[in-house]
Amino acid sequence: MATVYIKPGTGSGSGTLAAPYFYSELGTAETAAGSGGTILFTDGTYSLTSATWAVDARTYKSLNQNGAIIDGTVGSLGSAVRELFQGSATGTVGTIIDGFKFIDFRISQRYPSGAGYTNQVLNCDCSCSTYLAFGTSGLMGGYWANNTVKVDLCSLHFKVYTGSIVFYDGSFQLERTTMGLDLHSNVTAISIGSVSLAKNTIFKSNDSGSVVSGNIASTCNNCCIDNWGTTTSGGTNNIFQDPQLIDLVGGDFRLRPSSPCINAGTAS
Repeated sequence: MATVYIKPGTGSGSGTLAAPYFYSELGTAETAAGSGGTILFTDGTYSLTSATWAVDARTYKSLNQNGAIIDGTVGSLGSAVRELFQGSATGTVGTIIDGFKFIDFRISQRYPSGAGYTNQVLNCDCSCSTYLAFGTSGLMGGYWANNTVKVDLCSLHFKVYTGSIVFYDGSFQLERTTMGLDLHSNVTAISIGSVSLAKNTIFKSNDSGSVVSGNIASTCNNCCIDNWGTTTSGGTNNIFQDPQLIDLVGGDFRLRPSSPCINAGTAS
C-alpha cells in the first residue's frame, strides 16, 4: 500500500512527491500503489477515448481544484459510452473516486463481489458531450448488488440516445447531488431502477413521459424530483431548491462553484 502520483505524458521520476511524474500510465500507477493505496492525479486531461478505466480497492484523488479531466469523448451521436468500472471480483477494500471531471462516462461494475463494502464517488462532475447509447445495463449499474455505491457532492448529467434503465442492480446512495437526464426522442421508455437512499438531491428529466417506472426511496429527504414519472415514489412535491447548491438559470442543474456544499466532506 503506497501513495503515488500521476501526470499526463511521460517523465523520469519515481512516482513520489519529489519526482512525481514517472507514472503516466494508470496501470503502472495502480501496481505501484497496491490494494488500499492512493493515486493522486496532477493537473491535466487524461484521454481514454479507446479504453475504459478500471478501478479497484484504492483511492483515486484529483489534485486539481477544478478536477483532473478523465476524457472519454465520443464523437458521434448514439456511440457507446466509455466506462468507469470496478474491475475485480475480490477484495475487502472499497474504492474512492474523488474530485474528477468525467466526460462521456458511465459508472459501473463488471464483476460481482460479495465483500459488502462501500464504494464512493465524491466531488465529481460527470457529463456527456453528445447523446450516447447506454444500452440495457444502466447509466449507473452492473453487479454492485452486494456492495453500496455512495455518490456524494456530484453533478451527473446524462444525454441518453438509447437505453432502458438508470440504476441497474445496485444499492445506490445519492447525497447532495444533482442528476439530470436529457432524453433523446429515441428513448420512449426508461426505468429508474432503485435508489436506496437520497438526501438533498435533485432528480431532473426533460421528458416525464419516458420515465415509466422505478423507485426513488420514499424517505428521500430534501429532494426535488422533477419530470421523473408519475409512478416515482418519493413524491414530486418534495422540493429542495437551494440556490447555493444549484443554478436554475438556463436549466443548469450543476453544483455552483460557490456552493458551501463543495468540499464539505462526506455526508453521514
